[in-house]
Amino acid sequence: MEGVFQAGLNIQGHSLSGIKPYNIFVVKEAPTGWVAWVKKADGAGTNSFEDNPRIAVESEDTVLVTGAFKKTASFDAITLNSAGVEDIFVAELSASCTFTFFALTTTLSNGTVFSMSPNGVNDFGAVVGTGFTNTTPVNNFGFVRQANGAIKLVRGTISLVDRNDLGVSIGYDASGQVLVDSSGTITPLQLSFNNNGFFSKGINNWGSIVGSYNTSSASNGFKRFSDGGTIKLGFPGASSTFPTSINDHGMIVGSYFVGSGGGQLPQNGFIYSQGNWATLNYPTSLFTDLVGVSNNGVIVGNATDLDLAFQYENGQFKTIVGPNGIGVIVNGISPRFGLIVGTAGPKGGFVAQCQ
Repeated sequence: MEGVFQAGLNIQGHSLSGIKPYNIFVVKEAPTGWVAWVKKADGAGTNSFEDNPRIAVESEDTVLVTGAFKKTASFDAITLNSAGVEDIFVAELSASCTFTFFALTTTLSNGTVFSMSPNGVNDFGAVVGTGFTNTTPVNNFGFVRQANGAIKLVRGTISLVDRNDLGVSIGYDASGQVLVDSSGTITPLQLSFNNNGFFSKGINNWGSIVGSYNTSSASNGFKRFSDGGTIKLGFPGASSTFPTSINDHGMIVGSYFVGSGGGQLPQNGFIYSQGNWATLNYPTSLFTDLVGVSNNGVIVGNATDLDLAFQYENGQFKTIVGPNGIGVIVNGISPRFGLIVGTAGPKGGFVAQCQ
C-alpha cells in the first residue's frame, strides 16, 4: 500500500511525521494482516510528490516505488534534486534483516536425534539453548551451537539460557541455577538473600547476571554481580518483575505485571538504567515481552498477542519479519554487534543482523 500524506500518519502503531507539506509512504503488510514495516520519503515545496505513486513487487521482500517529485526528494540519507519542473524517481525497498537459518534437529555421532530450542547468542554467533534426545528416557542438555554449525552438548546441564563474549554461560542443572565457564566447569549459582527459587536470564561481559526470584506471594527481579553480591529489582508499583537481559553498560530490560497473580494482562515491558525505570510497550499490544538489549541500546522483544517480533531503536519500533513474510519469535541479542537469535516456524532457528 502506498500514498501521500501531510504532517503525520499512524498505521497500526507505526507513526510517521512528514517534514514537508506532501510526503509519500509505503506500507508492507505480512500475510497475517499486521504491518511489517512503514517507510516514508520527504518532499520539498508544495505538492512535492504526485498524488498517485506506483509500486511493483519484485519479490516477497522487495518492492519498487516510482513517481514524480518537484525540487528535492529525500529517501533516508539519499537526496535527489530535480533538473526540471518535475522529475521521476525509482526507489527500491527491501527487508531490513539478513537471516542465517539453522535446523533445530541434528543427529549426534551415536545416531541419537537431538532437538534444540535457542535462547541466547553472543557476538561470535555462538547460540546457546535447551535440547532433548529422542531416546527413552528422554535426556535434556544445554547446548552450544558455534557459528560454523558445530554443536556441543554441555553434559551436566539441562538448559543454557545466555552466553557472553568470554564464553561464560548461565543455565541450570537438576539441582538449580549454574554458571558454566569457557572450560566447561559448572558452578552452582546462589543469591545473597533468601528466596524460594530463582531463574537466571541474562549475563553481560562483566559477569553481571539478571533474572527473577520467587517469594511466597510474587516474583521479583535481581541483579547479581560477578563477586556474588546481589540487589533486588522491582518496577515501582508492580506485583511481579521479570528482568531478562543486561548490557555491558548496566541497562536492563524485561517485563512486569501490575495487580494480583502473574499471568494477567497487560504484560508491560520495562527499561531500567542508572536507577531510573521506564515502561516500553509495543503500540496496541497488551503483552509486550522485552528479551534483549545491546550495548547501543537496541532492544528486541515480542508482542505475543499480536504474533510479531520487533526491534526498538532511537525511539522507533521496527517489526522483524522473516523472508517471504514469515513470522518470527526473537529470544535475545548480542551485546556489541546486535546479532539477534530466535525461531522462524518451519525455517527453524536463526541468527539475524537487522538495520
